Amino acid sequence: MLYCNINVFKKKTLGFVMNKIFDDDVFYKIDDVAKKLNITRELLYFYIKKKKLKAIKVGKMYRLKGSDLNKFIQYINTEYENDE
Repeated sequence: MLYCNINVFKKKTLGFVMNKIFDDDVFYKIDDVAKKLNITRELLYFYIKKKKLKAIKVGKMYRLKGSDLNKFIQYINTEYENDE
């Protein structure tokens, strides 16, 4: 399966809502974010493509700003709460 189930991702990130897990002014590699959130790189690329997650392209690689990641996690968790 290319992406993990969105509900699984939402449940995995629920614990991060109150705490910012990424430093706001730091840029992260896709691989590092995927490992920290325990999700696939493909799922991150999916959200970047859908413009739900901001990313900056540096050469051939993407970088994700910590503040954008924290907003994205809050967005995912807000959507999860609305689904229930």
